Amino acid sequence: MKTHRELSNILGSNILRFITQTKESTEYSFMTFGERPQILMDWTHNSSVVGEALNKLALVRPSGLSALYDACYLGIETLRQRSHPRRAIVLLSDGQDNVSKRSYQRLGELLKQSDVVVYALYTTDPINDQLGEFGRSVLRELTTVSGGTVFETFNKSKINELFDSLAMEMRHQYVIGFSPAGLDGKWRTVKIKVKPIEVPNTSQPNKPNKQMKLTARTRHGFYAPNSSR
Repeated sequence: MKTHRELSNILGSNILRFITQTKESTEYSFMTFGERPQILMDWTHNSSVVGEALNKLALVRPSGLSALYDACYLGIETLRQRSHPRRAIVLLSDGQDNVSKRSYQRLGELLKQSDVVVYALYTTDPINDQLGEFGRSVLRELTTVSGGTVFETFNKSKINELFDSLAMEMRHQYVIGFSPAGLDGKWRTVKIKVKPIEVPNTSQPNKPNKQMKLTARTRHGFYAPNSSR
């Protein structure tokens, strides 16, 4: 069994590797949350500043109190003030909350009003966590409504694979724009369908190409602008 310090070191090294592989124009901020959210590092891409923040992160001891909803709420509000067109929150959490002042419903509404995408890295051991499935369902809903997803493993030594999957996800995205038919300020659901593609039949080269089904992961919807404003 790995100690908290060992797990923090594994996590820190993967975060630093993830950040150094991104564009210099990309900025990051770190936040922890126990009883209340706390910003450990303001926005930067400076690797030395990131390293100092990760050292602070290793000293943070986990507790039974978790203000996940408050932390997400603060993160979304902070991101909405940034000028970058692409904004994302990466959650390292088991999805449990027992002390937030803001409700799950209020957080969901703020997320729908923003253009922030939420991703989650889930590493809790389900054998020792009876509430694990509830936590996973919370993370799935938060990420799905924003157009993100949950990267999950029960082997903490494979955290590097989660970060690699996250990096791949964030590097391969498309932006599709359109004008809504009505400007009434109401919520509009969005569904994108992708046509199948043909791929060579490698197991039977003499056979026709196979069709591969594709899916598009997007936000559930958006609030249309209000023409009266």
